[in-house]
Amino acid sequence: MNIEAYRAFFRYPLIFWDRPELSDMSPKELNEYIDSLRRSDEPVKQEEFRSIIRRFLERGSCSDGKLFFSPGEIRASLEGEIFYCMDSRGESLWRDMVNLPESFRVKRKRDGQASSSESCS
Repeated sequence: MNIEAYRAFFRYPLIFWDRPELSDMSPKELNEYIDSLRRSDEPVKQEEFRSIIRRFLERGSCSDGKLFFSPGEIRASLEGEIFYCMDSRGESLWRDMVNLPESFRVKRKRDGQASSSESCS
C-alpha cells in the first residue's frame, strides 16, 4: 500500500505535514519508530516521543492515537505536558478515552505562560 492509500484511512500523515520522514511512513513503520523511541533511555529520543504523542493529542484522531499509544501513555501526556493547541472537543474525547474526570483540563501554553483553558486560540 502506498502513502496515498494510508492518507485515505489515517490522519497522521496530515498532522506531520512538516515532518515527511514521519508522514511518509506506513503505520507499521511509524509504530516501529515510536516503539524504538519508547524503549530508549536517551533524552533526545524521549523528547521526540513526547513531541510525537503531543502532536497526536493536539491534532490527531483518537482512532490513530489508539493504534500507536497506550491509554497510560495518553493519560500521562495529558496530565504532564503543556499543549500549544487542543480544542475542547479533542480534549473531551481524549479525556474520556483514558477515564480522566470531566473537570480535568489540560495545561495550555499561551504567550509564554502555561494556563488551563477551555479553548485554543
